[in-house]
Amino acid sequence: MAEAIDRALSMAAWEGDPDAVKALVDAGADIHKQMDSPLWDAAIGGHADTMRALLGAGASRNIALFEAAFNGITEIVRESLALGADVHMGDGIVVLIAAGNGHAESVKVLIAAGADFYSSAALLSAAREGHTETVRVLLEAGAYGRPAARREAEKNGHAETVRVLKNWRTRGRRKPASASETA
Repeated sequence: MAEAIDRALSMAAWEGDPDAVKALVDAGADIHKQMDSPLWDAAIGGHADTMRALLGAGASRNIALFEAAFNGITEIVRESLALGADVHMGDGIVVLIAAGNGHAESVKVLIAAGADFYSSAALLSAAREGHTETVRVLLEAGAYGRPAARREAEKNGHAETVRVLKNWRTRGRRKPASASETA
């Protein structure tokens, strides 16, 4: 019986049905079965409301943060952090996975919460995959490792990312417009 209700919970999470999730949890389903697998199931489908229902029932806020960062569910990244999820878990793994998957908004939230992005790994990962906006977010926050990131972007044919990495130093140093150009 317990196994059947736990499978039903995972299926409800997978399908994104927060009402069924709440009912199954109330009926005794184990949200922590297999490392909070219902959270993983909900995150894969981008089901933020279902993740909220699971968090409300006591699911791991750290697993929710990890899965939300991986899948780019920025609202759950914020909410997990507000619930006390550890932004530093795994030596910055949440920033690395969000960056590598091109989730620029999630990266911004994680950095604002104090996540460690100072190793070049996040920038390298974003550049390797051609996630130009994420590269910009990391550079604006002060990430280092531009030469290696640029090589990765070049190797993988991401011209726009290469351009951003190449020109970053001169960004914002434009010559003031002359009077004739502004008239």
